[in-house]
Amino acid sequence: PKPTPKPTPKPTPKPTPKPTPVPTPKPTPRPTPKPTPKPTLKPTPVPTPVPTKPCYKFNLGVENVLKHAGINVNGKSADDKRNECIVFNIEHSSDGVKHFQGMDNEENEGCAAASITLMANGYSQHALLKLSSDAQRNTLIVKTSQCSGQSVAWLQSQPTLTIAMLMNQGGCCR
Repeated sequence: PKPTPKPTPKPTPKPTPKPTPVPTPKPTPRPTPKPTPKPTLKPTPVPTPVPTKPCYKFNLGVENVLKHAGINVNGKSADDKRNECIVFNIEHSSDGVKHFQGMDNEENEGCAAASITLMANGYSQHALLKLSSDAQRNTLIVKTSQCSGQSVAWLQSQPTLTIAMLMNQGGCCR
C-alpha cells in the first residue's frame, strides 16, 4: 500500500512590514518665503466716455456768431462785419454771393451759426459746400427736433439763428 500523501501545509501569511518613518527634514538655514497670495483681479476699466461736441452760445450780432468760427470782427465797420459773414457763408455753402447779399444780417448770422453747428456735429466744410443754406437749415431742423423734442413744424417757423441756439443747449449739447 502506498502511503497517503500529506497535505501541503497552508502558507502562513507574512506579516506586513512596519512602515519606515520619513526622516525629519533638516531645517532650512533662512526662513522660507510666505506663500504667494492669490492674484487679485484687475479692476474693470472705466468705460470710454461718449465724445462730446463743442457747444456754442450764439447771440444776435455778426461778431457774436463769427467768433465761434475763430473770426474776430471787433472794431470793424458794420459793412465789413456783414461782408466777413457773407464770405464765411460762401465758403461753407453751395450758395453764391448774390444769395447771401440778398439776406439781412440776422439771416446771414443764422446761416453762419447753422454751418458752425453742423461742423460741430460732424459735418466737414467739404460736405457743407455741397449743401445750400436751405438744405443746411433743414438738416439743422431735423437734428434739433431729434434732441430737443421740438416739433419740426415749430422749428420751421423759427429763424435759423434760433434753431442753431437750440441745437447748442440742453439735450442737444452733450
